[in-house]
Amino acid sequence: MRKSVLVLGLGTFGSRLLQKLSDAEDLRLFALDRQQEQVEKAVNLVHTAACGDLDDPEILPAFLDQVGTVDIAVISLGEGTTASISAVLELQDRKVDRVLVKARNESHRRVLKTLERSFAHTKVEVLLPELDAAEKLARSLSAEALTREIQLAPGFSLVEIRWPEKFSGKSLQELELRQNFGLSLLGWRQPGGHLQLAGPESRLEAGALALLVGPTEAIDPWLKPDGP
Repeated sequence: MRKSVLVLGLGTFGSRLLQKLSDAEDLRLFALDRQQEQVEKAVNLVHTAACGDLDDPEILPAFLDQVGTVDIAVISLGEGTTASISAVLELQDRKVDRVLVKARNESHRRVLKTLERSFAHTKVEVLLPELDAAEKLARSLSAEALTREIQLAPGFSLVEIRWPEKFSGKSLQELELRQNFGLSLLGWRQPGGHLQLAGPESRLEAGALALLVGPTEAIDPWLKPDGP
């Protein structure tokens, strides 16, 4: 069954997202923006696009009545914070499964995160791309051991790190990563080599590239030059 995705706001972020989503054949796309010019650019990418100002509380309900069921909504509004908060509330009332909201600043993000905790039917994810990108860049530049990172969920990541000297040659059974560090080792490889799956008797040498998964706060100590 094709999922339906609604994009509210067709600025740089929303427009680029819509272009990428349009490559997927299993999605039905809808878009709404206050600028007619942006809507016209999106017409050939979506099932339905409309022009409307979300500061008007009747616009979004009317559009949702028109398009029917929405599974996922992405809110990327350049105007004030009130419109995005109102949109989240309307989408929650419609029992949309997942809503991703681009916050304008840290204060906006805190308000949205507070709202998120009160929702029973809708999963709300708050995005602040500029801040997130800056934090990720700072993390990669300051953590010499980190070579790759994928955020699987808020506060939970998969990372590739250089295995610390202090644990060189020790078996995973000896280290008891999950019990002592709250992490799991999925596998490892030598630089330029192939990935090997990890087992209790696996022994990694210093400098091997290890795939660790777990809470971000548990991973952070492993990014220090001398390890945890």
